[in-house]
Amino acid sequence: MINDIIENLTNYAMDLGYGVELNPLLKPDVPSFVSNKRQLIVINTNTEVQEEIPLQLAHEIGHVLNNDRKLNKYYYTYAKYGVEKDANVMALILLAPYYIEDKPEEYITVDGFMETFAIPEHQRAIAEKVLFG
Repeated sequence: MINDIIENLTNYAMDLGYGVELNPLLKPDVPSFVSNKRQLIVINTNTEVQEEIPLQLAHEIGHVLNNDRKLNKYYYTYAKYGVEKDANVMALILLAPYYIEDKPEEYITVDGFMETFAIPEHQRAIAEKVLFG
């Protein structure tokens, strides 16, 4: 499932004019990032929490969709404010359909969504709003 989501998000980024590099050679603590200058998203696939890879990719796509161009590079962070929060909101919007897909309504939960994509606890309110309005 995760690989299919990564492939779909990669194709979406490419449709937006951005390349995607899934890099397994980076150290685990190197953050994923988007480079506007190079129109490239680099995802560190050597992260300790593999379930977080779709979230990181969706977050970086969020910067593209939000037209965040003030800086050349934006790094994936757990930030709660500003452009990083906005990219997190967009990431959850992008990921929600993958979580909801083919699930009966009674099985759709915020906890399940957060666990599936290793969404940080401070994004719980965003996750709830994205899932249930």
